[in-house]
Amino acid sequence: MSEPNDEATKRESAKEDGKFNLSDWALEHKSFVTYFMIIFSIAGIMAYRNLGRAEDPNFTIKTMIMNVQWPGASVDQMTEQVCDRIEKKIEELTTLDYTKSITTAGETTIYVYLKDTTRGEAVTAAWLRVRNIVTDIKPQLPQGVLGPFF
Repeated sequence: MSEPNDEATKRESAKEDGKFNLSDWALEHKSFVTYFMIIFSIAGIMAYRNLGRAEDPNFTIKTMIMNVQWPGASVDQMTEQVCDRIEKKIEELTTLDYTKSITTAGETTIYVYLKDTTRGEAVTAAWLRVRNIVTDIKPQLPQGVLGPFF
């Protein structure tokens, strides 16, 4: 165990070396440190309460998923008569990045991806354009096709 005189000696030697010891200063000025802690805590609480809040921030989703069903159709029929026709028409879209489709017997799912450079209102207009394109091509699809569903 060290004696209190050893700590006092260390403080004195630090003062003689001309070094500033923040811990010693804080211990010697407790009321000053407490005052600043209270002021900074109150300022922090006030700043926190005044922070802006965005409960539902706007997200621009640049992917559309379209599902088309044709009960009883084979994979080849779905691909050739439904999926390819829709994808070729959607490729007319200027903001289109690429499309991806997954086709099974009787069902196809088409993913439409827009370019990353497409901005908010242009995305909404692009999705409306896709819906219009699909509505225009729907009479050309085989009888019994259900959808497309977005």
